[in-house]
Amino acid sequence: MINKRGLTPVEFDALPDGLFEYLMVFDQFIEPSGIMYDMHFHTQSLYNTTINNSNLTTEMRKTLKPIDFDFMDILKNPELTAHEKHEKREAEKLEKQSNSVSELGKMIKQMAGGSNGKK
Repeated sequence: MINKRGLTPVEFDALPDGLFEYLMVFDQFIEPSGIMYDMHFHTQSLYNTTINNSNLTTEMRKTLKPIDFDFMDILKNPELTAHEKHEKREAEKLEKQSNSVSELGKMIKQMAGGSNGKK
């Protein structure tokens, strides 16, 4: 109600004690609106579109979940702020890059035999 209709300052002052808190609980938990509700709709919509694609293999259908389409990490980590989510994604990207470089080094050593041609 507060998010959809908006209240003027006069209406806020006229609210009885505790009604504002009740309205906030109603808006956030009972009748949610806003970004989380929109992301639930978005993820479910993309999930349904993808699952109904005839080119999708059976194995891929089994592995897909609606949460996979949460491109902003809103549903995966609702307790984190946008800045914390960005830092987490950057840290994961750096870790993935360093792991791929170390894996490449191991593969090169393995291909070379690790002996430098000496016996």
